[in-house]
Amino acid sequence: MVGESALGPWTAVLESDPSWEVYGLRRRVVKDRYGNVVARVPESQEKIAVLIAAAPEMLEACRTMLAWFESEKSGPDYGTQGRKTHPDGERIWREWWERQLKLCDDAERLSRAAIAKAEGKT
Repeated sequence: MVGESALGPWTAVLESDPSWEVYGLRRRVVKDRYGNVVARVPESQEKIAVLIAAAPEMLEACRTMLAWFESEKSGPDYGTQGRKTHPDGERIWREWWERQLKLCDDAERLSRAAIAKAEGKT
């Protein structure tokens, strides 16, 4: 099970480390929403830190996309009947379709945001 801090959001920040100051080095750290350090990378590896920081958003985008795919595969639930034979078939289909449109929109929005964060554009 993933710990709560792993759920994000995470941020990549530059920080000085007293033990590194003698060498004039700083490092990038990725912190969770509570300020706990999730990862440490050398300052020169900023792109890696930014990519690591985007991991929770990427996971959420992937989960939303999979939910959309699974719902698309299973289709609306008419029980043992079909869209045309179920008394509420049209309403069931319309509600399912509206949920599909929302899932699709959410998946695209979350994916674009995760990619932008991973590319350091946010």
